[in-house]
Amino acid sequence: MGAKFTKKTRTMFFDLEYQVPRDAQSSKYGSLLANPGRENQKILGGSFCLLESTEVNNWPEDVEKIVLQNFWIWDYDNDEKKMLEDVLQYFRNSWEVMKGKEDREADMIVCGIGISRFDMPILAYRCNELGVANNADVWELLFTTKQVDLSNIGISYATKNQKKGFKGFWVLYPKTANELCREFGIKSHKPSGKRVWDMYENKEFAGIVKRTEGEVRDTIELYRRMRKRIFSGR
Repeated sequence: MGAKFTKKTRTMFFDLEYQVPRDAQSSKYGSLLANPGRENQKILGGSFCLLESTEVNNWPEDVEKIVLQNFWIWDYDNDEKKMLEDVLQYFRNSWEVMKGKEDREADMIVCGIGISRFDMPILAYRCNELGVANNADVWELLFTTKQVDLSNIGISYATKNQKKGFKGFWVLYPKTANELCREFGIKSHKPSGKRVWDMYENKEFAGIVKRTEGEVRDTIELYRRMRKRIFSGR
């Protein structure tokens, strides 16, 4: 039997930004350069939004009108631990909205692009590394959620090269934010996360906030359009 959804069910959309020093901008294996096991790397912050899951049609039609909650390290005197304490409190408060839910009722949903590979594990690692909370609390807050990673859901939508039938492109592989935006007609082109590293060094904080909020708003719009396509005709 599947989960039961109620008016209490909530979906959290969020995106984190992470700083990687120039001398650490390399990876032995994959393309992900962020590695919290290395020194001098840190979470810069992120943008968050909590929405009621079952009444998507009641969300503001214009995503720019959706209110976001921001946490940024420069607002905490560059104290990453204090910032992450507030981020975890945001998770606690979000769970509190669902207080009293029955076991059969849906858990809190977290949604983003690449969150299963990056945002959730990085957040857990840094909280553990800095002693923000004990491991049991971090696990309960973060990993008893249900993760909806749009980069994985988007695997079923062919890229331009796949549509042309290029040999070797029929591989199940997560989609990027830019690929998803093109597929669903969202006029947005997200600059590389590497650009954020330069912006942070140059103290272009407003630009970082704008980029991150834009990604969250794109994610919300993608969620709506993907949901409509998946469930159309049902």
